[in-house]
Amino acid sequence: MVLFKTVAVMFVILFAPSITFSQLYINGNSNFYINTGAQVQVNMNTSVTNATSVLRQVGNSYLRMSGNLTNNGSVNLDRGFTLGGNLILNNAIDFTTNSTTITFYGPTSQTVTSPSATVSLYEWVIDKTGGYVFTGNEVVVNSVLRLISNAIVDIGIYNLTMGINTTIFSDYGTAKVFSNTQCVYNSQGINSGSLVRRIDPSASLPLPTLRFPLGTPGTSGDVYTPAEINLISGSLSPGSQIAIKAIRI
Repeated sequence: MVLFKTVAVMFVILFAPSITFSQLYINGNSNFYINTGAQVQVNMNTSVTNATSVLRQVGNSYLRMSGNLTNNGSVNLDRGFTLGGNLILNNAIDFTTNSTTITFYGPTSQTVTSPSATVSLYEWVIDKTGGYVFTGNEVVVNSVLRLISNAIVDIGIYNLTMGINTTIFSDYGTAKVFSNTQCVYNSQGINSGSLVRRIDPSASLPLPTLRFPLGTPGTSGDVYTPAEINLISGSLSPGSQIAIKAIRI
């Protein structure tokens, strides 16, 4: 286990080909910088424990965490990261600032939680071998949502919102072929949140077909219950959006 004690210290990894930690705790006034060329693997949990603690990734580097990422301080991961545990944002992070790609992976269920009302993501990739992804807040994706494999996002009672220019894909390219294992999942019935698509108020109608890859619980397993919306004519105003939920009846 690597433990950074409560002292003012900067720990920098420079051009390291590969470094593996059991656990990573960044305490007090400590700064942990992952610089260009570094490849960092954390086999268990990563925690930025204090308001003055900093985890920062710069340049072309790689960070993979098999456990949870808990943030109580400052996290700036502009090259993106891969996460096998829960994303716990006790101090909120706007991942859109640096166009961060976050990849969820692994065989177990994962959660996204934050005391703030909304978690803002840029590109969110879900490429798992099992389990679900649960959201404990409204999540807004502002660029791309990729539902690759075992990518079932159970939004519970919260909305999952796509930004005006956000696209949902089913692979690492531009495919849009979804299924009951690649969907936004409404487990709470009528009380479920919705999959929301924000609409550009300056767009001219008709718009391309808006797809909503939704899933629901079935009598013998999860069911893919998608929706498609075509906006053909009319006018749009600021704040325009479409919200759909799938309900088993």
